[in-house]
Amino acid sequence: MKGDFERAKADMEKDAKRASKLEEKVKLLTGGFAARATKDGARAAAAHEAAAQVSQCATFVIITHITLAATGEICPSVEMEMLCQRKPRGDAHEKSHGCSVPA
Repeated sequence: MKGDFERAKADMEKDAKRASKLEEKVKLLTGGFAARATKDGARAAAAHEAAAQVSQCATFVIITHITLAATGEICPSVEMEMLCQRKPRGDAHEKSHGCSVPA
């Protein structure tokens, strides 16, 4: 009976050592994936934030031009020319939000 116990204990210790080695291998093999996932997640969050800011600025520009065209303060053809040229306007909104239309 004592021999069976010692044999079972030795087998369990051998299995625990083997499991520990496998865990280390898995950690080594998946470490790069985890690091890359963290880095990619941060880049995706930054891209999402940039896209949201561009969308907000574009919406502001479109609403401003529609309002100016509706009130007659800007001619629709001038409005289209301004949009097609994509010149930064430098108005207060762009300065306060840090956005501008690329040249």
